[in-house]
Amino acid sequence: MLTLRRAAGVLLLCLSLAGIARAQDNKNMDTKPITILSYNIRHGTGMDGKLDLQRTADAINRQAPDLVGLQEVDVNAKRSGIVDEATILGSLTGMKPFFGKAISFQGGEYGIAILARDPDAVMHSHIPLPGAEPRTLIAIKAKTKEGKPFVFVNTHFDLQQQHQIESAKIIAGWMEKLDGLPAILVGDFNCMPNSETFLELTKSWKYVTKGKPLPTFPAPKPSREIDHAFITPTHSWELEDIQVAQEPLASDHRPLKIEIHLK
Repeated sequence: MLTLRRAAGVLLLCLSLAGIARAQDNKNMDTKPITILSYNIRHGTGMDGKLDLQRTADAINRQAPDLVGLQEVDVNAKRSGIVDEATILGSLTGMKPFFGKAISFQGGEYGIAILARDPDAVMHSHIPLPGAEPRTLIAIKAKTKEGKPFVFVNTHFDLQQQHQIESAKIIAGWMEKLDGLPAILVGDFNCMPNSETFLELTKSWKYVTKGKPLPTFPAPKPSREIDHAFITPTHSWELEDIQVAQEPLASDHRPLKIEIHLK
């Protein structure tokens, strides 16, 4: 009988410790996850050939994100009406815009952008990447609602694998300068899971997945997984959900949506 009592006591102690650990994990996470989109917007031109930034903004707003990584963004280029698309989308979504030029294009600039809900977010890095058409990376430093700092990174890789792998190595070297600061990397990587590019990226970054296919391209009937998200360090993040948003018209890509906690 004494042995049974002792066993019961040990069991209760284990359950209690497990409960404390779970409570500590919950305490280390924000009450709400950070909601992030990665979205190649095709400079606001949809599958119907119409340029409509309001439609692009509506597609973003429906997901209620805290951060958005945008690829294929025009600033003052003729094809998009000589307007600053990053600034306009920031206004239409109520978010702070950051633009990173990749190339000069049609009298203006072409590149990528970030939209941030955090009004105190600041630009962290803007670095060139190789490509037959040169590419770039931009990163901002932001904070969670509870004031925890992290870096949000957005990029768009070239179509050629040799340039993709070189870009992945450049980003890995840049990442070492973060000194352990939590970071999340999103973008249109133009590569499928298990490609050489993808394997190079996962040498430095942890792939964000729930083990299910996440095809984002082409938007009407997605069959290719080329938009991805990665984190570092692994122990700093807790994934809640990742999915492809149901948006078949506003661009040739669908948005990739990530809901994640910073511990």
